[in-house]
Amino acid sequence: MNKREMHTSHEPSDPLTSLVRIFLESNLSIILIILSLIVGFAVLWITPREEDPQIVVPLADVYVSFPGHTAAEVEQLVASPLERMLYQIDGVEYVYSMSRDDTAIITVRFYVGQDRERSLVKLFKKLNENVQSFPPGVSGWVMKPVEIDDVPTTFDTVGEQHACSKSMNRPPDGQSV
Repeated sequence: MNKREMHTSHEPSDPLTSLVRIFLESNLSIILIILSLIVGFAVLWITPREEDPQIVVPLADVYVSFPGHTAAEVEQLVASPLERMLYQIDGVEYVYSMSRDDTAIITVRFYVGQDRERSLVKLFKKLNENVQSFPPGVSGWVMKPVEIDDVPTTFDTVGEQHACSKSMNRPPDGQSV
């Protein structure tokens, strides 16, 4: 018995070993690698691309004025009920709010691809239908449409190392408020 016959007689003959042997002893693996690279480049070349895609995301901020109330009161009496009411509009994906003293800002975002004008009309109509449900003391509301391009990408803060709030709020020398 020569070496090769001894070597092959002790090897397992399961399907996995046979498959590995095929790839090791032939050029099939190189052919598959080249074929997958060609297919990959073809897919990249065929796939349509747009440098500045026109994605429509209807979005609006509703500013509600509620003078003489703390942020907690504004949230409890205005923002939370208004969030629940606006979330009932067909096509609304997200509603979230921010409450401050005397003011609430409610952001309403519709699903991507919804008609922008129709979505804003739905929002305006829902607000007008429910004006009577606003608590007494709400002095008014303003709806401002937001473009997806209006969203800031960076925030820069200017300040001094040992500045107090009074010095940061005063206007520059020679300018009036």
